[in-house]
Amino acid sequence: NQLQTDLLAFRQANAARIQEARYADVIFRTFKNEDLEEYLNAFQQASRYVFAAARVYDYETGLLDPTVVSGQSGDFMGDTMKATQLGDMADGQPVPGSSNAGTLASILARMNSNWSVLKGRFGINNPTREVHRISLRQELFRIGHSTDPMVEANNLQAWQNKLYSYRVADLRQVPEFKNYCQVYNPMGTNEPALVITFPTEITTGRNVFGLPLTGGDSVFDSTHFTTKFRGATVSFVGYNQNSLSGLTKSPRVYLVPAGIDRQRTPITGGLNVRDWRVVDQVWPIPYPSASGNGVNSLQNIGTDNVHAIRRFPLMRAYDDGDLANGANIPFDSRLIARSVWNTEWALIIPGSVLSSSPSTSLDTLIEGITDINLILETYSYSGN
Repeated sequence: NQLQTDLLAFRQANAARIQEARYADVIFRTFKNEDLEEYLNAFQQASRYVFAAARVYDYETGLLDPTVVSGQSGDFMGDTMKATQLGDMADGQPVPGSSNAGTLASILARMNSNWSVLKGRFGINNPTREVHRISLRQELFRIGHSTDPMVEANNLQAWQNKLYSYRVADLRQVPEFKNYCQVYNPMGTNEPALVITFPTEITTGRNVFGLPLTGGDSVFDSTHFTTKFRGATVSFVGYNQNSLSGLTKSPRVYLVPAGIDRQRTPITGGLNVRDWRVVDQVWPIPYPSASGNGVNSLQNIGTDNVHAIRRFPLMRAYDDGDLANGANIPFDSRLIARSVWNTEWALIIPGSVLSSSPSTSLDTLIEGITDINLILETYSYSGN
C-alpha cells in the first residue's frame, strides 16, 4: 500500500512538471513561430523594395537586358529573387562583399556602386533639357493652316470632322479611362468626351507621332538613348474667343500613357530598342497603422494590393495665347520620368469639366478651337 501511495504521488508530481514543461514549450514555439513569421514578412517586404529598385535601375539605365549585356552589370533582379538573407549593414549603408554576394544588402551595394559611375558616364547628372510645342492638327492629323480664307475654311472643317470622329458617347466605357484615370465625382449616366489616342516615336526622319518628317514638325533626338518627361501642359488655340464664352475658364483634361514605354539600350549605340510595360503601381507603406478609425485608417493603405494602379487625375489646360511666354508655362509634373516614346497615349477631354451641359460644351469646343497643342518639357540622356 505504501509503494502504491508513493507511486501515485510520484506520478502526480511528474504529471504537473510535464504539463508545465509542455505549456512552456507551446508558448516558446508560439512566440518563436510568431517571430519567424514577422521576420519572413519583413524580409519579403524588403525583397519587394529591392526588386523594385532593380526594376527602376533597369528602366533608367537599360543595362539589365540579358540578350545585350551578357551579365556585365549583374542580374540584380534575378539575384533578388534568389536571396535568402538580409546581409550586412554599416552605418545604415549596405555592405558588398564576396561572403554577402547573395544577400539583399550586397545587391543594393553593387547597384549603388554602378549607379554612382553611370550617372556621369550616361549624362544622367547632366541631362539635355528641351521644351516642345506640338500641334495635333498639323503634326498628327496633317491639317495645315492657310492665309487663303477658302482654303482655311476647308481646313477648319476637316479639323472639326476629325475631332468629331474621336467623340465617344460614354467615357465610362473607354478602356483607357477605366484603367488609368481617376474618376471625377459625381459622374452622370452618360459622360460624353473626346478621346484622342496616338503613338509617339523617337526615330530619325520621323516626327514625334511617327509620321514622315516635314516642315514645322517636332522631333526628338535619337542620339540620346532616352528622352523623358519633366512636365506637360495642354493648350487650346482660340479657347478664349467669344464663341466659347459658355465654357469654363479653367478646362481640364487627362493625358495618359496607355501603351508601352520604349527606350534605346545605351551600350549598343542606340541600335537596340527595349520595351517596358510601366505600371505606376500602388506601393504599401513599410509600417501600416495597427489600428484605424474607419475611412481615414492607414491600415488599409499598408495592405493595398501592390498590383493596383495609381490613377492619373485631371490636369489643367489653358488657352494657347496665355502660354506665349515659355518661361511662365505651368507644367504638370505627373508624367515625370516617363519615356516620351510610347506606343499609345490618350488625351481625354470630358464634357462635364467644360460646363454643366456636357454634350453641348463638347460641340462648342470642337467648333470653336482651331488647334490643340501639347507643350512638353523633357530631359534626355546621351548614354555614351
